[in-house]
Amino acid sequence: MESAFRQIAEELSSQYILAYYPSTNSQTGFREIDINIPADSRLRVIHRRGYVTDENSSEK
Repeated sequence: MESAFRQIAEELSSQYILAYYPSTNSQTGFREIDINIPADSRLRVIHRRGYVTDENSSEK
């Protein structure tokens, strides 16, 4: 059990969250997310391709 928790803690400590706040004059519709890392990097990025906004969203 201890080994499993150690492994989980190690994995969680290597994860990051990136936040994005669009400008207030952004248009509605699909917004693409583009994340670039060096080609020779050992990093692995998992993210969605983008997201959809609408005119009723609460962006400020």
